[in-house]
Amino acid sequence: MLEKIKRTKSAVRKSHSGFSLIEMLVVVFIVAVGLVGILSVYNSSIANQYEVRREMIAAGLAQEGMELVRSIRDYNLINELDWWNNLCTGASGTCNLCPSIDYNSLSTHACTANTGICVSSGRYSQCASGNTGFTREISLTKTGDLSAGGYISVTSTVSWDGGQKNSTATDMLYDNNF
Repeated sequence: MLEKIKRTKSAVRKSHSGFSLIEMLVVVFIVAVGLVGILSVYNSSIANQYEVRREMIAAGLAQEGMELVRSIRDYNLINELDWWNNLCTGASGTCNLCPSIDYNSLSTHACTANTGICVSSGRYSQCASGNTGFTREISLTKTGDLSAGGYISVTSTVSWDGGQKNSTATDMLYDNNF
């Protein structure tokens, strides 16, 4: 009987002597799966952050397009011109604003066919090819006689990723003195 107790003690000691190779492989596998999951979430977060940044820039550029048209209207009112001057041809004519205007063309209303957007010294501006991947087009639609309470609907659309994604801002311009 004493012999049986010694063998049992020995068996118990041997079973608690350390981890087996299979146990170690299972632990390594679980840790590896956890790390892959964490890195996947991190990578996804970085990609989403980049896309959100692009969306915010596009929304700002679309809003800036709206403000540029509004500035032309305000420039006309300050200089006692018809408020639709350089926006539409006459109160009952068609609207013909070129698709791209720039922040530095408000007094001359320079029209270019460039819809690309470049960044230089921290400022965005219209240019031929663009170095940002963004393009902006502004369109105007006249509703009613502008001298009798009509309005101009302005749509500023900024596209990126080759036109696959876009951000649009719309507004309606009225005669502030009407």
